[in-house]
Amino acid sequence: MLKHVKITLAVFCAAAALTACKSSMKIKHLPYPDAERTEVVDNYFGTEVADPYRWLEDDRSEQTAAWVAAENAVTQNYLDQIPFREAMRARLTELWAYPWEGAPAKFGDYYYFYRNDGRQNQAVLYRQASLDAEPEVFLDPNTLSEDGTVALSGISFSEDGRYLAYAASASGSDWSDIHVIRTADKQPTGDIVKWVKLSNAVWTPDEKGFYYSTFDVPEAGVYSSQNQYQKVYYHTLGKPQSSDRLIHMDTQHPLRYFASSVSKDGKWLFITASEGTSGSEILYRKSSDKKFKVLLPGFANDHEIIRAENDKLYVRTNLDAPNYRVIRIDLNNPSVIEEIIPENPKNMLEIVSKPGDYLMASYLEDAQSQVYQYDWNGKLIRKVELPAIGSAGGFSGKKGETEAFYSLTNFTTPSTVYRYDLATGESTLYKRPEVKFNPEDYTTEQVFYTSKDGTKVPMFIVYRNGLKLDGNNPCYLYAYGGFQVSLAPWFNPAAIMFMEQGGVYCVANLRGGLEYGEEWHKGGMLDKKQNVFDDFIAAAEYLIANKYTSSKKLAIAGGSNGGLLVGACEVQRPDLFGVCLPAVGVMDMLRYHKFTIGWGWVVSSGDWIQRGGVLGAMIGFALGGVMIFFVGLTYAELTAAMPQCGGEHVFSYKAMGPIGSFICTWAIVLGYVSVVCFEACALPTIITYIYPGFLKGYLYTVAGFDIYASWLAVAILVAIFMTIINILGAKTAAVLQTVLTVIIGGVGLLLIASSVVTGDVANLETQLFVGDSASTVIKSVFSVAVVTPFFFIGFDVIPQAAEEINVPLKKIGKIMILSIVLAVVFYALIIFGVGYVMSPADIESSLSGSGLVTADAMAKAFNSSAMSKVLIVGGMCGIITSWNSFLIGGSRAMYSMAESYMIPRPFSKLHKKHKTPVNALLLIGGLSVAAPFLGRKMLVWIVDAGNFGCCLAYCMVAASFIILRTKAPEMARPYKVKHYKIVGAIAVLMSGFMVVMYMIPGSGSTLVVQEWAMVGGWSILGVVFCIGCKLKYKEKFASHIDVEVEELNTEPDAVTTTLEKALETVRSEKVEKEETPAIDFSYFLPVNIVFGSGKVKKAGELTKPYGKKALIVTGRSSAKKSGIYDKVKDSLEAAGLTTVMYDKVSQNPLTTTAEEGAAFAKENHCDVVVAIGGGSIMDCAKAIAFLSKNKGDINDYIYNRLRSDEALPLVLIPTTCGTGSEGNGFAVLTNPENGDKKSLRCNAIVAKVSIVDPECMMTMPKKVLASVAFDALCHNIEAYTSRIAQPFTDALSLYAIDLIAHNLVDVYNGTAGKEGWEKITLASTIGGMVINTAGVTLAHGMEHPASGLKNIVHGQGLAALTPVIIEASYKGNREKFSKIARIMGGMTAEDCATKIRTLLKKLDLDCTLSDLGIKEEDIPWMAENCMKVSAAGVMNNPVVFLKEEIAEIYRKAL
Repeated sequence: MLKHVKITLAVFCAAAALTACKSSMKIKHLPYPDAERTEVVDNYFGTEVADPYRWLEDDRSEQTAAWVAAENAVTQNYLDQIPFREAMRARLTELWAYPWEGAPAKFGDYYYFYRNDGRQNQAVLYRQASLDAEPEVFLDPNTLSEDGTVALSGISFSEDGRYLAYAASASGSDWSDIHVIRTADKQPTGDIVKWVKLSNAVWTPDEKGFYYSTFDVPEAGVYSSQNQYQKVYYHTLGKPQSSDRLIHMDTQHPLRYFASSVSKDGKWLFITASEGTSGSEILYRKSSDKKFKVLLPGFANDHEIIRAENDKLYVRTNLDAPNYRVIRIDLNNPSVIEEIIPENPKNMLEIVSKPGDYLMASYLEDAQSQVYQYDWNGKLIRKVELPAIGSAGGFSGKKGETEAFYSLTNFTTPSTVYRYDLATGESTLYKRPEVKFNPEDYTTEQVFYTSKDGTKVPMFIVYRNGLKLDGNNPCYLYAYGGFQVSLAPWFNPAAIMFMEQGGVYCVANLRGGLEYGEEWHKGGMLDKKQNVFDDFIAAAEYLIANKYTSSKKLAIAGGSNGGLLVGACEVQRPDLFGVCLPAVGVMDMLRYHKFTIGWGWVVSSGDWIQRGGVLGAMIGFALGGVMIFFVGLTYAELTAAMPQCGGEHVFSYKAMGPIGSFICTWAIVLGYVSVVCFEACALPTIITYIYPGFLKGYLYTVAGFDIYASWLAVAILVAIFMTIINILGAKTAAVLQTVLTVIIGGVGLLLIASSVVTGDVANLETQLFVGDSASTVIKSVFSVAVVTPFFFIGFDVIPQAAEEINVPLKKIGKIMILSIVLAVVFYALIIFGVGYVMSPADIESSLSGSGLVTADAMAKAFNSSAMSKVLIVGGMCGIITSWNSFLIGGSRAMYSMAESYMIPRPFSKLHKKHKTPVNALLLIGGLSVAAPFLGRKMLVWIVDAGNFGCCLAYCMVAASFIILRTKAPEMARPYKVKHYKIVGAIAVLMSGFMVVMYMIPGSGSTLVVQEWAMVGGWSILGVVFCIGCKLKYKEKFASHIDVEVEELNTEPDAVTTTLEKALETVRSEKVEKEETPAIDFSYFLPVNIVFGSGKVKKAGELTKPYGKKALIVTGRSSAKKSGIYDKVKDSLEAAGLTTVMYDKVSQNPLTTTAEEGAAFAKENHCDVVVAIGGGSIMDCAKAIAFLSKNKGDINDYIYNRLRSDEALPLVLIPTTCGTGSEGNGFAVLTNPENGDKKSLRCNAIVAKVSIVDPECMMTMPKKVLASVAFDALCHNIEAYTSRIAQPFTDALSLYAIDLIAHNLVDVYNGTAGKEGWEKITLASTIGGMVINTAGVTLAHGMEHPASGLKNIVHGQGLAALTPVIIEASYKGNREKFSKIARIMGGMTAEDCATKIRTLLKKLDLDCTLSDLGIKEEDIPWMAENCMKVSAAGVMNNPVVFLKEEIAEIYRKAL
């Protein structure tokens, strides 16, 4: 606000002079200095703009300095000739030079406050020990430099007031240095942080250092260049700045500012990010963490941190509250947001301060302050009774204090300080400045006038009492109107002098500020900026109409954004004003953003009328949109029903078989490749329009288009960049996509809105249609319609990556339809906007000039060629987004075809780390690199060839939609289209019609020779791939879609028919309306898992609480060879335990081995058991611990003939990641007398501590890893599908299945790092935990007899049995088996067994029971034994089988 005061001073002087001398004085001034005109011309999208004074932008040149000095000499000469200038200066000095004192604030043991004697350039910081004590100077900024050019730009006290960090800037620069002084002795600590910008010091509560923000150090002498990539650092007291720690930077967003803050306990660190003058985002992390997370996303709203304390963050925000509210966020659970102070629907919450134990909420009510006191839970304590109308601020006071101080000012009263009692709400005067005039001599009015659009706008009017309002008074009208700046009443001594001379002083509260909240702000920005100008003009008209002044005596003023306001109004209504002062106005909007922080303005300042006319083109797009809408409906249903990688490939395969699928998918890939190649040519072409000088290094000409080295280089580099982005993964590509899409939408809306305001109906009258007859008009409309698929293509990318989209299936369908509808509306409005703002002549001129009609329309709508550049930037963002999308879509379609062996298998290769189809991406990326070599003409050919491929694919997908409704009526369709016959027929007919239009000569859409050559070449390549892959891969050709399709092509058997009838009953309306059963379960598992790399070293420390002598149970060699046994033994002994070893445990441990081990433990007086090894060793150790405390035959306990809850304490250290024995109370043992393999189950044998150290697993042989990890997978699958599963086990099981599915193969192949081992180990432990509660099912139940009989490896037995059992069982719980299938890469429950087999092949674990030595004659005993020893597993299975059915499953597994 001080800047505004200084700006207005000159105008007051001039107005006073006019009043005093009745304009009779004539002053001669020196001639203005010559300003050299140079030949500088910029081409903005075909419009040449001369800029002859460009050399004045160089503020460091001698020529510029000389010109400024000469201009100053003219001004000073003029001012020196004013005869009463000294009298004015004396009165202004008298008014201005009043001593004042600011509100005190307490830090540490002192109260600190600013004081100015009235003549000091800068206020001095004082302090006093108490409010009654004598103040002392603490920091005098006037002494920071001898010439007074260094200013104090900010101060920050540490938590307990031990240190002060102050920022000082030189010569008006916004760069500053931060200095630190000790408050005890006022001496500097020696800490100086240089080159800080837009930041103060933010102290940590421990007072050891502070955070600050800055940019890279500018070049010497270059201080006004644009700043990018602000960073947040932490400075430690006593250390040099070079050692400051980088806390945060954003390499993706160079134009963001960052402000840091810390919680009261130092536990949490926050970053408030902003991109301009409005809109922010809050990031947070614990101080001990490294990565920030988004807490409140930006940048549609403003968020201001009030305080963070006790893991709660208080924020003032306009999120869902345009007038702002206060919310409280639980930082440990950020989804929990409480509203503390709700939004006031009428008045804006401007400031929230926090004195003592209260919140003080200051509202703007008609641009005046109203303050309310709340407690921290949002309870209203009282409305503060302010002593006068005006602007209140301050209310400072630390937590726990009982009073606060605030200041109050208005137009005729300088800032007065009051003391506020927080308990009683009483305000008492603390300090009032003495001024040399009588405030009672002036009247302040607030009026509400009507702007052009009917909006009521407030304005303050101040004048001397008794002034005759006859229209002859000089009037000074000030405003700002932007960037959320509110103009509440403030004291301005110069205004007093102006009013003493009979002047009327006015301040208008225009839109663009925050007087009435965010809606008031938005009402004056972007496409609504004209509202601000209209508001200001209406204010002037009101003052003239009500006789406050006349146009000849009306002066308008504003600075910065207000300068732009004055400049615009001066141009729009020069008749209305006598004096205009656009001080430091932002006038050159074509180049302002290139300097210092001017890019903040970017956020505040939006060509298909070719063959069809405006309305004709809109109808053409609508027709194309209707076709795409119906096709989109078919896509929506099919995608939700079959959300599998490949989209069209899957749909058409199920409907039409391999050949139909090949044609359909190959055609859509042509469409995708065409877009990618199109964008590769389009991007450098767009750059050419922005920077005509960009073209360098002529190479050759293609079809009349000149190819330049610079054009080609940009195309190639960006093509390589886009390919790399997509190889890095979908997440990286998605971030880029999101940001650019927002920009596109914003630019498009700007064009549409601005055209409505500035367009002319007359422009439409002569260009509604093209053609002089009905037939030619229809032909022109269809010539537009046939190109529309290229502009709507994109929704069909969703099916390509549907299995990667984490949203409900029904919503996928809705998202597709919404995307089509929005696209149709967007394009139609763009066409209308262009036609409404541009005449036919304008369009013809644009086409023959820049060729970018839409960009030129934007320039005309805003009357600014700069805005055409804005639109082109939006267009460039569109190029990148579509390029990105179709790299994703094309590569996934090719990957799906390669997975089905329809094109060469290498295209199915996934990147080892990022899991993206790398070869497919490289091919499409390579084509995008090659396309620019053919020049811009390539764009036209590629577009039409790609359109043909898209329409053909759309037609085949629509046909597939109809076929599958007949062929597979029972298919689950989460998004089901009504009236499918009508929808399908329209989609087929319209897309088929489009295909035919490309073929019929004279249709207006026939492909030319070059385009047919592209289609033909692509088709030939497809035929070669199809025939070659059929010959090479034989029966594997088109094998990706399996069981479900085969079943759809066969007659259902009796069992299937019965099942379908049952399912129909389940689907009936009556059943659907039944209430869902209440959730009812219990969960108990007191196991202590200590998980992490290197944890095995803590074995002694963790075992010590449970005993003094440990029996170490292990195998004969593996733990010893790996060194794990020695590590554990040494750790135990270091902790004071003695140890003995029992190492006779082998695979499939016997009950007799456990009995022998228990006897050994008793003999050695062991009181704790430590197991080191795999599942067999841990199970045997559990049995040893149990038998050491219990008498009798262990088989009696296994079969529950005896029970006990006693066992020696157990510590388990698994060295294989599969059995999960460390996480449960099971011990699987084999009785050597009869081959029974069954579990001892008891809570007493749940480990006291299970030390799960992934590093202990990494020495496993590959064969062992495959076996035990598959065992872990089976544990989780069986627990998930168990009939006694419950929510906890379901959640854990699904998590573990996902970990194994996405990491096991890489771990097995040796391509995963330690992180992969950690995930497999964790999944194994979870598997052990969930079967403790949910149990195992038939796979383990049937495997135990097999391994008990033949001593086969447990994991191999499961590998032979599990797929066969799933095929027999999935119908018992389709939903759960479908979820497993999706995790494994399939789609439906039928796919589950196939995906398990695929995994087993990758693990070299695919085998049959015959491979493991099981014979036909073994089956009866195994079936009998299964029913005996695994009764619980049999009953837990989703489908409960009889003994004969189990025997049949064994036979299928042979």
